[in-house]
Amino acid sequence: MADGVSVVIPSRDRARIVIDTVRLTLSQRDVEFEIIVVDDGSRDGTAEVLEALGDPRVVVLRNAVNRGVAHARNRGIEQAAYPWIAFLDDDDRWSPHKLRVQLDRIAAEAADFAYTAGVAVAAADTQVLYLSPAFPPEELRRGIRSRNLVFAGSSNVLARTELLRRLGGFDESLHHIADWDLWIRLTEAGQPAACPEPLVAYIVHASNMHRTATIDSAVREGRLLRAKHAYSSLPGEFDPVVFRGWIATGQARSGRPGRAAVTYAVTAVRHGSRPDARRALGLALRAAGLRGSDHASEFDGSTPDWLSIGP
Repeated sequence: MADGVSVVIPSRDRARIVIDTVRLTLSQRDVEFEIIVVDDGSRDGTAEVLEALGDPRVVVLRNAVNRGVAHARNRGIEQAAYPWIAFLDDDDRWSPHKLRVQLDRIAAEAADFAYTAGVAVAAADTQVLYLSPAFPPEELRRGIRSRNLVFAGSSNVLARTELLRRLGGFDESLHHIADWDLWIRLTEAGQPAACPEPLVAYIVHASNMHRTATIDSAVREGRLLRAKHAYSSLPGEFDPVVFRGWIATGQARSGRPGRAAVTYAVTAVRHGSRPDARRALGLALRAAGLRGSDHASEFDGSTPDWLSIGP
């Protein structure tokens, strides 16, 4: 119980996906845990499918109507029975050793939360697209206000339940970057620990949240985040160029090169960014059919063995 974990998974109308994720997560080794799935107003029988598993470790909370992913995660935080909480999106994957490795690293470094390296995996063919490192804690402290340095954070971070509750959980006024906001607050209030092993798989598909973000809503949230942490004790500051690049990358990878070109072009004009001007030109050519796609895998290492494990 001292190092038990409550795994919080929000889901909505994705019964076939979340059931596989839950089955895989039940294979976590050498740790006591529960899985709290917050069914955020589903109409596809998500709750019934999960309850049919008959596993006492799986707890299903239902929202009568859709309240948003930040609210769903906060319900999970409120209901957690264990001293540690781990977040997982309903379509991502973990190594079966993830929670144990994180808990051991936390114990070794007297930390309050932990995050790991991870891989991005194409949903269509399970190809590993790239590896993202776990930045050292000192680098996280220096850079987390400038950019979100926690890869697949809402499927990665494990933190003390007491600390998450004290910080108020996720900011429900934010939709696209509520996770980044919480990692800033966690880094300011607690001690981080980084696990260098790739223990998280972020499944890449067209409906990933940052890929469907509209430029207006995302920029609005960026302004809110910048203002919210203007007086943070952490070094650095919000970087609008990097943030707009994150939006444009999502637009390009979700099949909207023209929209991405506009986003890069606006950034280039407003901030005098020549690299973004070049990116805008390349994507405009792609949108016009004058240039091929740049979707080749950037990954040249060995694929983690645990990725082959099925539900």
